[in-house]
Amino acid sequence: MAVTGPAGGYNIIQMGIVRCLGADLYSYCDGSLIRVFAWGRQPEAPGCAGFSRVPPIGIKVGTVDTSDPPLRYKVLHAGGLWGGYVGALKEAHVLESSICWTPEDLQYFTETMDDGDAHGGTDSNHFYFAEVQGLGTEGGGWSTFEMPGCVTYSDAPDPTFYKCSIEADDRRNMRIWTLDH
Repeated sequence: MAVTGPAGGYNIIQMGIVRCLGADLYSYCDGSLIRVFAWGRQPEAPGCAGFSRVPPIGIKVGTVDTSDPPLRYKVLHAGGLWGGYVGALKEAHVLESSICWTPEDLQYFTETMDDGDAHGGTDSNHFYFAEVQGLGTEGGGWSTFEMPGCVTYSDAPDPTFYKCSIEADDRRNMRIWTLDH
């Protein structure tokens, strides 16, 4: 899950899971599923003049036990902090004063970090987002919303390698996967 701001991908606060295969990007990439928090900013964004550029580098905050029941991942603004939560537990945060950009969008997505990485599912076992929710205002109530559609893009040699599907009978649910090759 991510909250994003203007002017590109550096303006982001995100919390989720990753399976990265090679240690060439991060030393903790060993093929296991881990929980990651990241945030970033760029001085070109409105309100960020004079701030330094901070690329959104993932910080390992925990491991994932696939035998556990599904978990709820959140990015939440409260008490002067932007926090990355798993359920009710805040696993990481960044000070509100570090985020100079104005949040504009909520994203639920999957991404790869190294060549050879795969999204969170396979042909036979899709990764599943269910009943994605958002807060319209801080302190407001959670509301479930329908997903407008899938956007898949890639600079991989085979951009059709990554797949996404919105369930026709319930547009609150999305499946993602990487083709088995």
